Amino acid sequence: MKILLLAALLAAPALASDETDIRAARAAYGAAIDAHAPERFGAVLHRDFVQIGSGGSTIAGAATVAASYAANEFKDPAFITYERVPEAIEVSPDGKLAMERGHWRARLRNPAGGIEGNAGAYQAGWVREDGRWQLRTEAYVKLTCAAITPC
Repeated sequence: MKILLLAALLAAPALASDETDIRAARAAYGAAIDAHAPERFGAVLHRDFVQIGSGGSTIAGAATVAASYAANEFKDPAFITYERVPEAIEVSPDGKLAMERGHWRARLRNPAGGIEGNAGAYQAGWVREDGRWQLRTEAYVKLTCAAITPC
């Protein structure tokens, strides 16, 4: 029992550091989206990244996701950004995998110049590879719909 307690206490700082690193990577991905800079996605997305959008579409591959943003969201004058707010991060005991759960919001400019957007919940999977956390999966569920988008 003492050995298990000692192991848990020794692992706690590593898990806290992992959570901090994942939150920093999430913030970097958000900053790349805010800047409309798909060339910065590669610093966060795993090469085999898979995204399931809130409408059910699936995009596979980090390069494909970056190209999709460049061709769609970043060319859409209504698109401002996507915000993700992590609420929970759970790291596997071996420190190789992690799960992030939270809420997201799309910020879109409506024809009157106001800002509105869809919103919902998401879950993301992370993998530690080459000494850094990389985003491997994301799945979004739309819970609120903006008037300017189909729902």
